[in-house]
Amino acid sequence: MHQRATEGEGGENTLPSGVDESPSPDPAGGQQYLATFDARVVESWTKYEHHKGVRQHYKHKGRWSKFLMCSILGMIVYQMVVLVLVGTDVLDFAKYDWLLPGLLVQNLGQIVGLAIYAVKHLFSDITVRNGS
Repeated sequence: MHQRATEGEGGENTLPSGVDESPSPDPAGGQQYLATFDARVVESWTKYEHHKGVRQHYKHKGRWSKFLMCSILGMIVYQMVVLVLVGTDVLDFAKYDWLLPGLLVQNLGQIVGLAIYAVKHLFSDITVRNGS
């Protein structure tokens, strides 16, 4: 058990009987301990903040992934609706024979572009680029 110093008659601190007054193992009076403690606190806090940043980074990636999946799904549904409407003669592109292939190729290009973007940026490692 740790015993606390008690206050004597003159206001000075006195130790209870039976407690040795041994000199501090650190001749600098605990300065080395405090410096080590401060360094460890800063290091631990830095690691904690990095961990929080990584968690937020992956949460943000998850949100963007869902957004891109919904966008790609919308584009695919658009292509399906246009093809069904043209196939059932609801839409007629007889005068504009270039329009339907242009729309479909453009939409397919956007789908492929978003997929490439998702793979390249959302599923990449988040290591620091400057090498540290």
